[in-house]
Amino acid sequence: MKEKIVDKIFKRLTSFQTSHPVLIVSIAFSLSLLSFYYAYENMDFLTSQKDLISPKQRLMKLYKRFDQFDDLDKFIVVIYHKDKKKALEFAKKLVSILKKQKDLYTDVFYRIDPDRFKKWALLYLDKKDLLTIEDQLKEHKELIKDILRSPSLVHILEAINKEMSRRMIGELFTSFLEEEEKEQGKPMDLSFLINLLQDMLYWLEGNTEYLSPWAHLFSKKGLNEEEGYFWTEHKKYLLVFVTPKQIGEGFVSTRHSLVELRRIISSLKKSYPGIQAGVTGPEALNMDEMYIALRDMTIATVISMIGLILLLCLFWRGIRRPILEMIELIVALAITTGFTTLIIGHLNILSVTFAPLLLGLGIDYGIHWLARYQEEINYTGLNKKEAIQKTMLKMGPGILLAGFTASLSFLPLVFTGFLGLVELGTITSIGMVLTTITTLCLLPSLVTLFDKERKDYPGSGILLLGSRIRPVLKLTERTSYVILSAGILFTFFSIFGARNIKFDLNMLNLQSKHAEAVIWEKKLLAESKRSSMYGAIFVRSLDEIEKIEKRLKSLPSVSEVHSIKDILPKDQKEKLKILHRMRYLVKDLIKDLDLSHFRNSANIDLYRLEDVLKRIRFKMLPSAAKKWGADKPTEAQMQKVRDLIAK
Repeated sequence: MKEKIVDKIFKRLTSFQTSHPVLIVSIAFSLSLLSFYYAYENMDFLTSQKDLISPKQRLMKLYKRFDQFDDLDKFIVVIYHKDKKKALEFAKKLVSILKKQKDLYTDVFYRIDPDRFKKWALLYLDKKDLLTIEDQLKEHKELIKDILRSPSLVHILEAINKEMSRRMIGELFTSFLEEEEKEQGKPMDLSFLINLLQDMLYWLEGNTEYLSPWAHLFSKKGLNEEEGYFWTEHKKYLLVFVTPKQIGEGFVSTRHSLVELRRIISSLKKSYPGIQAGVTGPEALNMDEMYIALRDMTIATVISMIGLILLLCLFWRGIRRPILEMIELIVALAITTGFTTLIIGHLNILSVTFAPLLLGLGIDYGIHWLARYQEEINYTGLNKKEAIQKTMLKMGPGILLAGFTASLSFLPLVFTGFLGLVELGTITSIGMVLTTITTLCLLPSLVTLFDKERKDYPGSGILLLGSRIRPVLKLTERTSYVILSAGILFTFFSIFGARNIKFDLNMLNLQSKHAEAVIWEKKLLAESKRSSMYGAIFVRSLDEIEKIEKRLKSLPSVSEVHSIKDILPKDQKEKLKILHRMRYLVKDLIKDLDLSHFRNSANIDLYRLEDVLKRIRFKMLPSAAKKWGADKPTEAQMQKVRDLIAK
C-alpha cells in the first residue's frame, strides 16, 4: 500500500515536471539568485576561535569578564632593525600616522611613559639599594651641598675635579646602588663625567635633544632612550599595539583597518631601508585565517566542480549531462547559503567548509539518477518523457531515503556543546535535504528542457559492451578469504598505529604558514622562552594571590606564574621608613638654598671652564693611570675623556 502511494506521488511529480519544466527551472533559478543576494547583503563571517564555543559554556562567561582587558593587543606591529634607534624612529613615525587615523584606530599603545612612575620610583628599588643611597647621602653631604649652592656647569666640573683628587667620584656618582663598598684607592668610574662631556658636545654640534648625564648619579647604565618601549627578549623586536575601531560585527568590521595598517607599514618601509615590519596579534591572526579559509574554500569548490565535470564527461562521454548536474548542485548550494544566512546569519572557520562537503556528498544522487536515466534511454527504447518517469519511479524513493538518512547523520552534531560543530551540523543537514530536493525536482526538469532524444541506438550500447568486459579480479571463495584476511590484517595494524596519534593543541599550526600574521607570530614565539598558551584567574583580594601562585607553581604543566603583585613594589612599609629618614637628609641639603644661583646658572665663565677642563684632562693622561690603579676599562674611559675634551 505504501509503495503505491509513493509511486502515485512520484508519478504526479514527474508529470508536473515534464509538463512545466520552464516554471520549475525559473522558480529554482529565482530562489538561488535571491539566496545569493540575501547572503551577500546579510551573511557575516566570525573570525575568532572563541566564536566556535557556545556562549552558554562557563568558560565563555568567565572570558567575557576578562575580555575588557583584552583590547590592546588585537593588532601587534612587530618591528625589526639591526640598529635599535632606526627601529624606534620607524615606530614613532608609524604611531604619529596611526593616531591621525581616528576613524580606523581607537588607540595606539607603544610606550609606558617612565615619568608616570617617578613618584614611586624609589619604592621599586631594593631595600639594600635604598640603604646604600641613604649612606651615600650622609657620607657626601657637604659635597652635594657645595654643588647645590652653585649648580652651574663650571662649578660641577670643579667639584668633580676635586673629588677625583680624593678618588671619591666613583663612590659618589656611580656606586649608589653597589651592594659592596669599594676599597679605598680602587679606580673610579668615569661614566658620569663622560656623559656630561658628551652632552656638552651634542649641544655644541646643534643637537637640541637633551640626554641628562645625571642618570649616572645612581646607575652606571643611566637612562636609556629605549626605556619604556615594548621590546621582546634580548631587545630584538619592537612592538606597537594597535586597537582597531569596531564598526559592526564580524569579519568585515575590522578587515579594512588591517588592510590599511599593512598598507601604511609597506609605504613607510620605503623610507627606512633595512626595516622589517609586519602585523600579527589575535585579531590579525583571526582575520588572516578566515580570509585564507574563504579564499581557499572558494578555490577548492571551483576545483571540485571542475574535477567532477571532467570525471563525468569522461565516463558519460559527453558534456551536456555533467553540466546539468553541476547546475543542479549550484542551485542547491545557493539555496543552502540563503537558508544558512536566514537561520544562523554567519559562517565560522569550520562551517565555511560546507560547500565542498555538499558537492562531494550531494553529487552521488545526481549521478545515480542520470545513470539510470541513461540506461532507460539507451537500452529500453523509451522516449525522454517516459525515461524520466521510469527513472523517478525506480530511483526516486531510494534517493529520497538516502538523502534524508545522510541529513540525519549530521544532525547529532547539533546536540554537541561545541558551537562550531553545531553550526556545521545544522548547515550540512539542511544542505543534504536541499540537495535531495533539487535532485528529484530540478534535475528532471533540466533534463526535459536540455537533454536530447536518443533514437539512433535504442536497445543497444553499454550493456553489450559490458558483457565483453573482463573483471580485473575474479571473485571466488578463495579470493574472498584472501581479501577478508588482508582487510582484517590492515585493520589490526591501523589500530596499532593509532596509538601514536597525538593531539596538537597549538591552533597556530592549523593556519597557513604563509600568512603574514602567522609568520610574525612564529618569529615572536621563537624569540621568547614563554609558551603561547596561558590562563587567567580572577581573585577577590591580594591575599588570595600568594596562595594561588604557590598551587599553580607546583603544577608540572605550568612554567611560570605572573600576577598583579609583580608590578607592585615589595616591602613597602620597610622602604617607606627608610625614605622617611632620607626625607630629613634631603631637607637638610636644600636648607637655606639660594634660588638665585639657579636663575644665573646659564652664565658660563669660559676662562674657568677652560681651566678646569685642562686640569681634568691632565689627570686623564696615560701617566696618571698607574696612580689611579686603573684597569683596562678605566684606561678606556680615561682615553674617552681626553678625546671628548679635545673636541
